[in-house]
Amino acid sequence: MNLGESIKELRTKHNMTQEECAVKYNVTRQTVSNWENGKSIPDLEILLKFSDDFSITVDSLLREDIEAVKKNDKERHIWKKVVLALVAVLIIFSCIFFYQRKQFLDSIKVDLKMEDSISKKMSSADSPLILREGYFKISKNAVLKLDSNCSTDDGNIEILIKDSSGKEVYQREGDDFKDKQELRLSADSYNIQIMVKDFDSGLVSLDYNLKIKN
Repeated sequence: MNLGESIKELRTKHNMTQEECAVKYNVTRQTVSNWENGKSIPDLEILLKFSDDFSITVDSLLREDIEAVKKNDKERHIWKKVVLALVAVLIIFSCIFFYQRKQFLDSIKVDLKMEDSISKKMSSADSPLILREGYFKISKNAVLKLDSNCSTDDGNIEILIKDSSGKEVYQREGDDFKDKQELRLSADSYNIQIMVKDFDSGLVSLDYNLKIKN
């Protein structure tokens, strides 16, 4: 039995109306009604008067409410732990997400392959002729692996890599060459051109294979 129910029981047991109870304890009838409905509770002075007038201890009046408060406190404590645990998990997953996102943004994703075999009539007026052109971008300083294999029966093949300012970072030219090396590049955008040049008029056959990867 909670406090409100106890007050109502004591009042009715002593044949008191809410109005009489209100007069006795110098409050309004609505206040007594609120006590009994659990909308409010008497102050300590009135609780002590109840205790004296009805020969009941304050502890007996409040026991169930105290137990309810303890129960609510315990439930709130449990929920607090649950919420803190969820927040901790959320923080951990957020840290993992942003770390992986940073790793992804900082990673170098370059795997460029340019290859072809061509046999076509060309005029010396076409020289130099750009056969293929490509682009790649890196987000931080990196060392990339370059592997090329080129040959032509007329003229030379040139591989040219430039940064966004137009500065050459790699150049190789010849009629038959293979090249494997590491390119130390800064974070930037890069342009690749594969050209054939210095050929005579006529039928030109050529093969090229270029790979760049991290």
